[in-house]
Amino acid sequence: MLVLDSGNTLFGKDPSNSSQGAVQIRAMNLMGYDALAIGENDLAVPATVLQERFQEARFAALSANLGPADSLPIQPYLLKQVDGHTAAILGATAPNAAKRTQPGIPLTVEPAVQAISRTVAGLRGQADIIIVLSNLSVKENEAIATTVPGVDVILGAHDTGAKMGSRAVAGPEGQVVLAVTYHLGQFLGMLTVHFDAAGHVVSFSGQDLALLEKYANDPAMVDLLAEYGVKP
Repeated sequence: MLVLDSGNTLFGKDPSNSSQGAVQIRAMNLMGYDALAIGENDLAVPATVLQERFQEARFAALSANLGPADSLPIQPYLLKQVDGHTAAILGATAPNAAKRTQPGIPLTVEPAVQAISRTVAGLRGQADIIIVLSNLSVKENEAIATTVPGVDVILGAHDTGAKMGSRAVAGPEGQVVLAVTYHLGQFLGMLTVHFDAAGHVVSFSGQDLALLEKYANDPAMVDLLAEYGVKP
């Protein structure tokens, strides 16, 4: 199982803003996240703050199309072993992210289709499953799915405020699963994908779970939120 986030997560509302993203990082560490794609809102603080937050994270901060590589502790992809497969998880950041960065962060944003295509080509022989964590538009996701060989799953979208569920489109090497869950943490998106021995998608099912009162609060998370004066 992988626990993933497609970005625009660290800042936006209190207590995230007032803690400069610390509460979000600590909460994601508690939940055992594997990776976060970098969204434009995740860059809207000084470089020193970003450095500190990413160093605190026990998960990977990903973007295949942000550069230069030494500007922040961000990596283009993460390799994970999952049920006998090697999965490469790539991050994709919205094209206007560089405009949101603070002075002192000299980031450039490469066109996402170009960056994903180059990165996936470099992963040939290293991974049999390719997952893109996307902070891009739905249209850009579809462009990646239909033109970049090797991509199997694309999670997330930048420009949606609606719960969109999961669907498949025809890619160059088989079907590609696209899944989007409603934003602001109101739903937990669960996607189950079955692959053949070569890492091609055979079948999939998705569901969005509304985080209602019927789910018990995690004691450790309650304690964490209490430190910041927040009730669950």
